[in-house]
This record gives sequence, structure tokens and C-alpha cells, in this order.
Amino acid sequence: MKNQNNLLEKALNILFKRNYFDRSIYLAVGFLISSIIALSSKNSWLLFFDEQITSYQNNEWAILLLNIAKTILLGGSWTVTIASALLVIALLTIRYKVSKGSISGEQFYDEEFKFCQEEIEGFYFKAAFRRLQRIKTEIDRSSLLKLSKPLLAKLHFLLGEASNWIIGQEDEKWNYYVRAYNYEKSNLKYKERYCTTLLHRKDNRALPIANEILHDNESSGRAWSVKLLKDERCEYEKLPHSIKNNIDFILIYGQYLYKSGKSEKINNFMQNEIAKIKYGDISIGYRNIFYYNLIAGFSMEIIL
Repeated sequence: MKNQNNLLEKALNILFKRNYFDRSIYLAVGFLISSIIALSSKNSWLLFFDEQITSYQNNEWAILLLNIAKTILLGGSWTVTIASALLVIALLTIRYKVSKGSISGEQFYDEEFKFCQEEIEGFYFKAAFRRLQRIKTEIDRSSLLKLSKPLLAKLHFLLGEASNWIIGQEDEKWNYYVRAYNYEKSNLKYKERYCTTLLHRKDNRALPIANEILHDNESSGRAWSVKLLKDERCEYEKLPHSIKNNIDFILIYGQYLYKSGKSEKINNFMQNEIAKIKYGDISIGYRNIFYYNLIAGFSMEIIL
């Protein structure tokens, strides 16, 4: 029974993604209307078929086809009408339940997003981005499939993460992060990205959002970086030691110093970071690659 339910859900997912299910409803409704019209004007149709059969009395094939059409369309018109009505009711009931989430693509897409996350962490950024874009298109096309806000938030967040690495999509990532936050404002990870997006866009709302994040999570490196850059009362020397070692904080604050052209500050800051690195312990992964890229960029400037 469980396997049958899984097969049913997979079949429905395929229908929903391309909006085929809605089209089948339209087709069933059209057939129902046609059968009602045929039933309401049965005598006229009977007369029409009798006239056609008489006119083709020398053509056995034409008479055979006309008799078949007459039997199907009129002989069982009440049966056809009732069957069409039941089919429409059944399809609309399934559609209603799907829109309420009792049967949906939630689990299917959740698994897809997990796979995309693995692709991103494995540096398969283009593959993940193409897959996520395809999913977004499927959802946008379907008027039946309605994903929950947390899943829509995850979709846009992952699009933002993947677009970091796609040429021509770097600036679009900020829009994806904003949409992710708007879909699920209670998610701390999305709120942090939204906060740094506001910082990037020089939006004055960045500091209040950073303060809200720090109220809930004092160890947020992203929020502390925004606070340090936007709050004149906040001083680097007074920051907690754990924050100074936070990769997100180092990356955002270091990039700001680079862009601001404050050479003395960036030299002191980066020299301190280089001194902390134990080269035998370096392990580059998706979550720290931008940090080591910052270190490498500074080191190359010193060499050159």
C-alpha cells in the first residue's frame, strides 16, 4: 500500500509540474458540457444522424461510422453525462486537496533542494543553478502546485548561493536573498543574508536588522560585521574574541576594508589573520573558500 501511495504521488508530481493536471480538468469540463448539450438536443441529433445515414445509404463504411457515433453520443448520453460529471468532481476534489497540501510536491522538492545543496557544497555550481532554475520554472508554470513558504524561501536562498559563482548572476544573488527572507522572516540564516544585502545596497535598515539578529543570536558574525561598519559606537577592539575569529565576520569586514582603501587598517587586519593560519591544517571547502581567497589575494599583493 505504501509503495502504491508513493507511485501515485510521483505520478501526480509529474502532472502538477507541467500543469497537465489543470488541462485534464479543462478537458473533462469541456466533455461534460458537450454531453449536456447533446442530451438536451437529443431529438435534433437523432434526426441529423438519420438524415446522414439516408444520404450515405450506398456507402457501407459511412453508415457504419455514423451508427457508431450515434450509439456512443446519443444512445448512452445519460451514462456519458453522469460519468463526465463524476470525473470532473473527482478531479476537482484532488485539486482541492493538493492545494491544501494533503497531496503535493513538498517532499519531492525538498529532496531536490537537498541534492542541490550537496551540488553547491561539492562546487558543482552551474549544475545546481540550472536545476534550481528548472524547478523555479516548473513551479511558476503550474497553477496547481503550491509550495509552502519555507520551501519557496529555501529555493531562493539556494539560487542566491549558487549564483555567487555564475558569471553574470553575481548581482542577482542579492535579489534571491531578499526573496528568501520575505518568504520566511523567522529564519535566522535568511535574515543574516538579508542584513548583509542591505549593507551592500547601502540601505539604512541594515543596522536595525543587525541589532535584531544579535538580540536573538549574539554569535552572528554577519550581524556583528554590519554593526561594526554602521554603528559608530561599536569598536573592533571591544568585540568578543569569538567574533574576531568568525569567518563570516572576517570576510565581510575584510572586504569592506579593501573596498574602502584603508591600507593601514587592512594591512594590520590581514597580517593578524595570516599569523593565525596553521598551513598544515588548511582544508578548503565551500564554507571557507571565500575566506582563503581573501587571504590569498592579500598575500599576492604583498609578493607583487
